[in-house]
This record gives sequence, C-alpha cells and structure tokens, in this order.
Amino acid sequence: MSFASWYSVYKNLPDAKSALLCARDLKDGYASYNWPYRCDISFFQHENVGKHTGSQYLNKLYATYVALKEGILTQPLLVADCDVMTLTTLSEDVLDKINDPDVTFGVSGPVWYFNGQSLETFVSVLHKYAEVQDRKCTDMQKVLSALTEYMGEPETIIDLCNDCVSQEPNVMSHYSNKCGRFQKKEWTRNMMYPPFGYTEELSRGVELTTNETNILKFWKKARTVYEAVR
Repeated sequence: MSFASWYSVYKNLPDAKSALLCARDLKDGYASYNWPYRCDISFFQHENVGKHTGSQYLNKLYATYVALKEGILTQPLLVADCDVMTLTTLSEDVLDKINDPDVTFGVSGPVWYFNGQSLETFVSVLHKYAEVQDRKCTDMQKVLSALTEYMGEPETIIDLCNDCVSQEPNVMSHYSNKCGRFQKKEWTRNMMYPPFGYTEELSRGVELTTNETNILKFWKKARTVYEAVR
C-alpha cells in the first residue's frame, strides 16, 4: 500500500519530496522495505508510540514530528496514510489554499497539511492526546482534537482528498474500506500478496467510480516496478 501511494505521488507530483515513516514492530507479511532505498526515498522507522493504545493516528502524529525534527522533510508538508493515492496534479483551488500564508493547519480526510508549525507545538499535541478521554471519539478524532487545541480549527481543504467510492473526482483519493472488489480489512487481516497483479478481477462485475477506476489503473501500472524493486 505504501509503495502504491508513493508511486502515485511520483507520477503526478514529480517535484514533491517524499518520505516513508512507519512504526517499529509491524508484521507485514509480504511487505518489503528494500524498495524505499532502491527508489531513493527517505525511510525511517520510529518508536511505536501508539502500540499500547492501538492508535494508528497517534503514530501518524508522532511520525510527522519525527520527520520534521530529524530534518527528513520540511514544511509546508502533506501527511498521508498509506491507502491514499494521488490521482492527478494539484488543482488551482488546492494550490491557492495551501499557498495561503494564513493556512497553517489543514485537513482533507486522512490527509493533513502543516505549514509554519513549531516542533514545540507538536510536542504539546502529543502530550495533549493522553488527556482526550471522550470514548465516543474515533482514533483520528482524538488526534485531531489534540491538534486543534494547539493549532486552532483546521482549514478544510475540500478538493484535496476524498473516499474512492465518492463520485466526485479529487486530486487524492483513499480506499478506507474498499476499492472495487478489493476489501482492505480482509486483505490486511490475511496479509495477502499485493493486489497489483489481479486488478481485472477486482473490477469484474462491479460499477466503479472514477476514483476507483484510476486507483486500479495505478495498481496495474505499479506491478512491474514493484516486482523490480521489492
């Protein structure tokens, strides 16, 4: 999933500097971490701070802090989950929003945007997370609540990212649960082989949105490259 996400950025945002960060102690089945080095991508495994709470997004927040602290990446910064695919170049509306000096914190689905935030602010947010006790909040909502406490209400970047089942095409799209006949939870649970080799099967007998179609096209294109670098 990480490879496919990076590959889509490489194709559609060739001037972007990319990095892959993940928590240690992950058991990824078929996953290989040789490819970031072979593709000349900065790769860093950080402490699994979300292990005891089961928080994926606490790890995402910590990864953002580490990337900035270690100088792996700089702001302005887009932080995306591994199931986010970049399907086209940045639109004028999105560029206007992220180039606005008044926008220092933005959110579009699972994609976060930061510009001009201090490292001290991220440290404060990491500490604040433990105080968010609302059990009705999802994992992501708890982290966003902590972020909002110190960064203010995030700017909603509407045209940046949506779920792939949406009929509205966006710059980025994510498969939070499914893409065609691909079921992410089932695939993750069974640690199956990457789906790049059977995209025709994943599109058979279902009506795909434009986003789903484009994601499956990227997966198909990624197959040869992935097999060469993994």
